[in-house]
Amino acid sequence: MSLINSIRSAMTALQTTQAAFQVTTANVANVNTEGYSRKTVAQEPVVVAGVAGGVRLTEIQRHVDKALQTGIRE
Repeated sequence: MSLINSIRSAMTALQTTQAAFQVTTANVANVNTEGYSRKTVAQEPVVVAGVAGGVRLTEIQRHVDKALQTGIRE
């Protein structure tokens, strides 16, 4: 792996980690907000021609308590 590819790989990892920290920060800031649901970040590795190319954020998932949701609907 060349130096440029290593730097690009590290850069994608840092960007993905920054996005994950932003989601975590929002979770902490809104812990007592009524109606707010926790979110998590899904990540996956990037492989280019069989060589590691970094990591990318695939989605931000919202987690809802199914029991609480059912109680509200009823």
